[in-house]
Amino acid sequence: MEQSQTIGAGRANDQMLSGAGARVDKQLVARRFGRHAAEYDVYAEVQPLMAAGLTERVRRHHQGLAGRILDIGCGTGGLAASLWPHYPAAELTLLDLAPAMLRQAEQKLRRHGCPGSQLRAVAADAEAWAADQPEGGYDLIVSSAAFQWFNTPAATLRRLVQLLRPGGLLAFATFLPGTLRELHAAFRQADAEQGRAPRPRGQAYPSAAAWHGWARAAAGTFLLWEEASCRCEYASVPEMLAQVRRIGAGNALEAGASGMSPSLYRRMAQVYRERFGGPGGRIPATYAFVYALMRREKE
Repeated sequence: MEQSQTIGAGRANDQMLSGAGARVDKQLVARRFGRHAAEYDVYAEVQPLMAAGLTERVRRHHQGLAGRILDIGCGTGGLAASLWPHYPAAELTLLDLAPAMLRQAEQKLRRHGCPGSQLRAVAADAEAWAADQPEGGYDLIVSSAAFQWFNTPAATLRRLVQLLRPGGLLAFATFLPGTLRELHAAFRQADAEQGRAPRPRGQAYPSAAAWHGWARAAAGTFLLWEEASCRCEYASVPEMLAQVRRIGAGNALEAGASGMSPSLYRRMAQVYRERFGGPGGRIPATYAFVYALMRREKE
């Protein structure tokens, strides 16, 4: 696997777009992430890059102490472990759908020296959980590679800002359309060649414009918006697909999910190699995402 990264400023979009999100089956998401929790860190490649980038941006923009930090969709704890040394006195709330991921996160934080007395692990759907929490309880709310699983992102962003104390910071990184664009293009061509209408495979991500509009509506002070991309390389199409499945990013749609026949799979893989393959037969996979930071206005 090889990586390259490009970051540029995103365009502002003041239009209020639909609040519709991912339409995912949260129980299926939890099962798939839980199934691979023990090996997640071995196969996750883009996620550590995103977490490191978000940590650096939080450190650049967050001022003062953070007594209470909430990590939404904490996974195996990579983001929390990266942030905690900068806020060693903070109480950390780790929230994730999958209990197995939470156990990995707690173990990682303890290995990094975080006392168990400062950790609180919550197995829950962040969207439902946030609706029941008191306002103003956190100084810093962070999330990396998790918001794409929201079914009601506009409403959830508004609620998360309300959970911040005045002056608190919400910082997130989430995937955008363009993620796995090579795979989608190969499927479109293979479908067309076999006389099939294009069918959705994998998750459809809200656009950058949608996230920007939701974030602007949720908070008055928008500190940062940076769109980024990362290009990974793999030895083969099967290796890339296995990687995607192992990190829980397989199809979790409630509706519209579709499998594939052996002939369609073979043609898709051939198209992928022919159109995108590089020297030595290696194939790329592009991931697109955004870093966003906003502050709750002081009263």
